[in-house]
Amino acid sequence: MTQSPERAGWYDDPEDPEQLRYFDGIVWSQRVVPKRAPVRQPEPTPSPVPGHVDQTPVGFPRQPAPQASWQDGPRTAPGAGGVAADGRPLAGFGLRLASGLIDLLVVWAIGVVTAGWAFWLWMADYVAFAVDNVGDPDAVQRLDPDDLVAFFDWRWFTIAIGLMALTAWLYHVLMLTRRGGTVGKLATSTTVRVVGQPVGPLPASAAIRRTSLVVLLWLLCSVPLVSWFAVPALVVDHVWAARDPQRQTIHDKLAGTEVVQR
Repeated sequence: MTQSPERAGWYDDPEDPEQLRYFDGIVWSQRVVPKRAPVRQPEPTPSPVPGHVDQTPVGFPRQPAPQASWQDGPRTAPGAGGVAADGRPLAGFGLRLASGLIDLLVVWAIGVVTAGWAFWLWMADYVAFAVDNVGDPDAVQRLDPDDLVAFFDWRWFTIAIGLMALTAWLYHVLMLTRRGGTVGKLATSTTVRVVGQPVGPLPASAAIRRTSLVVLLWLLCSVPLVSWFAVPALVVDHVWAARDPQRQTIHDKLAGTEVVQR
């Protein structure tokens, strides 16, 4: 597979001419389907029409239709057009965005309990300063940048971010392995499954791979300088589903999962 198509889709398998292989826009995947349709029972041969002459020369077989290569463009195969291989509708970008926003609210609500105390210790001195100077709205503006930063205990900020990441990771992994979807997925009548597998609780290995990439990118977004790359990467990861024929994000491709409607 030294060459690759220019866009995602089903193409002739470079390793096996008898099947199609899915190219996800980045690499050749492990998803393959037979190229040939199931064999049907032959229809009865109609009786020759009187006066009809077969134009095929004696001893010469009929020429088969030319075979197209993957350079000619993608083929139509199961999973194309917003439908999974078993015919179940794939979740569109709008449904995925709605479920993601719901999950974000749920995670932050849980995070108030698991990490809220650490966030409070991070900003406690600044809050006390603001309360003491409530009658002087210009008090903060008179502070030097170094003095303002000194009000915050950044060790507690690191702990708070770590607790939020752990909260989000546990929430997604536990919900996926027990219910096959998070609160947001259940609210939007969608579910996560391994590609080609029945709907149900997700295997732990797939749930961990799927969740870990997103949580890692979210953690890196809080690191100075690194966030310049992490934020765009996090956006691209989620927006990828809007253009992908299989409606998959990058973390879906990493875990081999897809989001379908119930």
